[in-house]
Amino acid sequence: MRNEVATQQGDCKQTTSPRTGNTMKFSFVCTQPPSSGEGQVVFVSPEAYTMKMTLNTTASGKPEKMNMDATGKFVSAECGNIKPITIPKK
Repeated sequence: MRNEVATQQGDCKQTTSPRTGNTMKFSFVCTQPPSSGEGQVVFVSPEAYTMKMTLNTTASGKPEKMNMDATGKFVSAECGNIKPITIPKK
């Protein structure tokens, strides 16, 4: 049983609420890039989820709000020749 969701990368602090049934709520604040948001994950099965999230950020000096919907599912523990993405250190 996976019941996992990818987490924020970079200079972010994430808070999750205790899971209630198949639902978990979360919020985050990032300093680089400056942004914040909140959302909800619904675990459809032990290996799949849906997510709704609102993101607040600034682009070209103006505040922006984005609403995102996503789905994810565990495919395999083996990725073959595909290598993980590396985040450059600043």
